[in-house]
Amino acid sequence: MNPSRLAHSRTIRFTDVRQPFSNFDFLETTFPNHNNPALKRLFSQARRAGCQSLCIEKIVPQGAVCDEIEYLDSAYADYNNVGLLRFTFWKSLLNDPGDLEKTSSSELLGYAIIKHDTVPSLNYNRICIFESVSRRYGHRHNFVPGSVFFQVRCGRREFRFKGVMYCQQNSLNKACAQVAIRSLLTRRFPKNDILYSEIHSAAREVSGEFNPAKGLGSNQIRAVLNHFNVNFKDLDYTVDEESITDFPYTKFLYTGIENSHGGLLGFELSGPEACGARHIIPFFGHTFNQDTWVPRAQQAYFHVGAGTRYFSSDEWLSSYIGHDDNFGSNFCVPKKFIEPEQVKYVVSLLPDNARYDGVMAEAVAIDYLYSALPGIVNDITISDNWVKNLIDYTLSQDIVLRAVFLKDSEYTDYLKRARDWSYKTENEKLLGSIKSIMPENMWMVEISIPEIFSTNYSKLGEIILDAGVTDPLGADTPAFIMIRIPGHYFFNVSTNPRDPKFIKVDSCFQSHISLHRKGKLFI
Repeated sequence: MNPSRLAHSRTIRFTDVRQPFSNFDFLETTFPNHNNPALKRLFSQARRAGCQSLCIEKIVPQGAVCDEIEYLDSAYADYNNVGLLRFTFWKSLLNDPGDLEKTSSSELLGYAIIKHDTVPSLNYNRICIFESVSRRYGHRHNFVPGSVFFQVRCGRREFRFKGVMYCQQNSLNKACAQVAIRSLLTRRFPKNDILYSEIHSAAREVSGEFNPAKGLGSNQIRAVLNHFNVNFKDLDYTVDEESITDFPYTKFLYTGIENSHGGLLGFELSGPEACGARHIIPFFGHTFNQDTWVPRAQQAYFHVGAGTRYFSSDEWLSSYIGHDDNFGSNFCVPKKFIEPEQVKYVVSLLPDNARYDGVMAEAVAIDYLYSALPGIVNDITISDNWVKNLIDYTLSQDIVLRAVFLKDSEYTDYLKRARDWSYKTENEKLLGSIKSIMPENMWMVEISIPEIFSTNYSKLGEIILDAGVTDPLGADTPAFIMIRIPGHYFFNVSTNPRDPKFIKVDSCFQSHISLHRKGKLFI
């Protein structure tokens, strides 16, 4: 089924939206008596991105839009789809369809499909954003790992650009849970048109008939993700309230975001009229604050003697980036803004074939680091300052860990591109040997220290773990493959997970190298 965004248009016109054009006046004229904050935010985002032209098309229902209309037709006798528009936002001045022939995809800032529905018997008359995608806001501290390309039609041409889909509930056949799931699933399957009917069919497998307008419970969300063969880990804090302390939602959300797949956060509303109502929103990116005081202060002033073993890289995370279907797309939500006692459910979407998540990978890595450190110290002459720094920071429990999922040759491809602080590169013959022993799926847990992690986006080494091991600390198959530090690789040759033994190989990297970022170095 062709996606809704590729539907052909019935009519097309262009509007010059440069100042003094008013987006608010346009929306109030186009949709009189309708106030949709998410739509106003969409136009404001386009303005900020430098939009000069707006293309307005009446389009033919297709794909997921058609699927939704068919359901609503059968569910409500007096349902009517009053209008279906596609907006595309352009940073160049376009006057007519002919201008599109000489316009490239780089000029496209985003699109939105706007659906106007009525159900008179319910006194329902609403404008909703069925879906929209905006090009990523280019702030240097905003990270949206794993962005995907979307194809969208305008006139007779198709254009291509990266972003994250936003969807809005309509309180008829979808609530916050369904639109949040669709938003994240489109990142995983960008060429597919995720249908709400398919989401509901999967949910009925565990609940029977239900009212889609009421949303989905945690069991239904699990069923939907399993139906789409999505690897995930979730925590239902309503079942085990104490786990919010032992397993904070911030870490689980972060590991899904940092590894390109995102997560869902469900929370209970508060206030005198909340009445136990809940909401769930998708997150897919984060901001990075190089100057945050929190990591150092927590250990030095507020957790004195608490035995903190390492800093997780999410300590430098300032805000999560996500959508709220009530208010719009691409919001920054400060970390820990939502109080732990309000959070009821969290989902971290995991890479395919990862048998455990990044939180576990960091816990396993720190155990192996402390158990391996004595053998490493005894096996080398500590003359290099970077090795001394790594050992000193580790013993003082002052290191930073960051878990990144990699496949096949991604690790050695990354090392091949890397340069240390003195511009040294790694031996290619050695990289070939390393590639031959790497597991098919791995967690690379990067090891850094606060000053170079936050300032240079750099690290002193990494621990490689087999992500396909069911029990990474179990007694059968060791997850620990190797550790790299400045000047050396240590390959584990032990079959005892609790007693690693090493073969040492020299490395050309003598100092810190860049953190990993999917597809390129972290710069």
